[in-house]
Amino acid sequence: MPFAASLPPLRILVIDDVPEDRVEIRRQLAPPGIGASWEIVDVGNAAAARAKIREAMPDCILMDHDLAETNGITLLREIIAEHGKDACGFVMLTASDSAVVAVDILKAGAHDFLHKGRTTSMQLRKAVRDAYEKASNRREVRRSRAELERKNLELAEAVEQMEGASEQRHQVEEALRKSERQFRSLADNISQLAWMTDETGAIYWYNRRWFEYTGTTLEDMRGWGWRKVHHPDHEARVVEKLSRCFAEGLHWEDTFPLRRHDGAYRWFLSRAVPIHDANAKVLGWFGTNTDITSQLETEDALKSARDKAVSASRAKDEFLAALSHELRTPLNPVLLTSSARAADSSLPDAVREDFDAIRKNVALEARLIDDLLDLTRITRGKLSLNSDVLDLGDLLCDALRIVKSDTEHKRLVWRVTRESTPVRVMGDAVRLRQVFWNVLKNAAKFTAQEGRIDVTVELRSEDNRVVVTVTDSGIGMTQAEIGRVFDAFSQGDHASSSVHRFGGLGLGLAITRSLVEMHHGEIVAHSAGLGKGTTFVVTLPLLAKDSDQTPTTPPPKVVVTPAARAASSVIGAGYRVLLVEDHAPTRTTMARLLRQRGFDVTGAGSWAEALAAASASQIDGLLTDIGLPDGDGCLLLRELRRRWPLLEGIALSGYGMEDDIKRSRQNGFVQHVTKPLEIDQLDAALAALVANLSPAKSSDA
Repeated sequence: MPFAASLPPLRILVIDDVPEDRVEIRRQLAPPGIGASWEIVDVGNAAAARAKIREAMPDCILMDHDLAETNGITLLREIIAEHGKDACGFVMLTASDSAVVAVDILKAGAHDFLHKGRTTSMQLRKAVRDAYEKASNRREVRRSRAELERKNLELAEAVEQMEGASEQRHQVEEALRKSERQFRSLADNISQLAWMTDETGAIYWYNRRWFEYTGTTLEDMRGWGWRKVHHPDHEARVVEKLSRCFAEGLHWEDTFPLRRHDGAYRWFLSRAVPIHDANAKVLGWFGTNTDITSQLETEDALKSARDKAVSASRAKDEFLAALSHELRTPLNPVLLTSSARAADSSLPDAVREDFDAIRKNVALEARLIDDLLDLTRITRGKLSLNSDVLDLGDLLCDALRIVKSDTEHKRLVWRVTRESTPVRVMGDAVRLRQVFWNVLKNAAKFTAQEGRIDVTVELRSEDNRVVVTVTDSGIGMTQAEIGRVFDAFSQGDHASSSVHRFGGLGLGLAITRSLVEMHHGEIVAHSAGLGKGTTFVVTLPLLAKDSDQTPTTPPPKVVVTPAARAASSVIGAGYRVLLVEDHAPTRTTMARLLRQRGFDVTGAGSWAEALAAASASQIDGLLTDIGLPDGDGCLLLRELRRRWPLLEGIALSGYGMEDDIKRSRQNGFVQHVTKPLEIDQLDAALAALVANLSPAKSSDA
């Protein structure tokens, strides 16, 4: 049956802050010749939506997830809080593919969600129809329940009247006849199926609804004849429970399917209460059956949707972790070798420059993988901050040094204006440095040769905040680009599928916004248009003025100079280490570098090979991959410590999630090094390993 003929004209409220999107939604909802009688009203903000809803509740609300002034989920919860969970149908449109977002939308109370821009007219209209029907069915179920309770109360009053005894027989009989007339009239007109039994439990009366539903007669159903319309899979259980309640004079309640006159089965919530006389003797039972099929189907559909969303989210997380490992592992020997050769002063400058170029590009690939993992941590709420008192000026200078060194070939003019006194904030030094590095890198990336970038740091006394402004003379942005600049995987109009001029995955600024918000700050972007540059403004709360805390000096970066590198050949003198790595190129490269640093190295490619090597000779240190083909690196450390209690280890892994690092530390590793790593990172980890081994070796001596 066509949809337009199956439902009366629907009143639909469309909430979307993009006018073009509202026009497109209208077109899809009412294509020519179909649904022309639908009344469609569209608004561009939450305030207008609330006003329209207060005027008249629509049949269905179709809203965008990403509204300018408020989140669509927040607005949905407000509407439900004010008007009720199923006041109308709720359908959410979202541009996100995130399963987490989908679960949040359904948890907030939406009846359905669709992918914005990838939904056909038929899909959109079906979603509106289904949402309307779900809301209507749920309201009807609640109304039926309320009516049943009200009728039950009325019936209880009628029964109470029936139970009252009169000293005069004529008065008793008249009262009973009156009560019976009232009861039968009432019971015959309720929406539930209703019936009455005698004291033995045999049914002698059904209301009109029962016969209309089952297509039977009183002669068919009298006594225990009702068993003919019960589903055979449930009949024995229902009869056993009902008989026990009748025998003990108890209230009865159960859920089971009943056969309709056309042979179809529908589910009913059934109840029966005993009717007593003045002496509390059971005279019989009064029962009802309420159709709950639609409610159960809706609940099953919602549960199935939730289960699928959770399963998809879990699969995505596992895939990203595995992808990270597989992408990082082959980069590891390349980055280790190139970074070591780039710092080797014995090589010609041209050769070192070539190795440095390789190092930079491999490090860039690793950064892209880190961005993907950071985004996963943020969307799952797994990213944690290690907050401390920091000097914002020092963090900004660190980020400036990194970006300026990477863009020297563009001969950019940098102008920095900052406060002369320390600017103290509470935050995570690594993550805030990442924020400013991303913003500065973005400015340098889109600024042409010999362009200008201005960086200013200002204190805002009225609300005790610091404002960092980065303005470039680059390519600028349109208002459309400004609107999506902080969206994950978003690229400006300058980047198309055929010409990816500036590179990148479009994750840096999305991660930056999340990190700033986790620090209780905000970041915004402005541009006067294409070719007119762009300004990014980062605002963060200052440390309380009355705080006596002093900034914590960030841990110094490990810088291995040529002289120090020459001396590194004796860093591991006297220590025997077991290197367990199933990726042969990485194992070969790391073994060579370890031997150059004075370690006595034994290599193994699996758990079994590692145990065999450890049983052959004493070992002081363990460097192992966490994910081995035949075991787990964390468990390997614990196993080897049974033989060598003073054994210390470094965890090597392509898995860089917070949970992975936490797990390796809990299992006793001195360091967790995420692949791919540069030579400086390896030296720092080895230094930490030796520092932990030396006291133990001294005590052994």
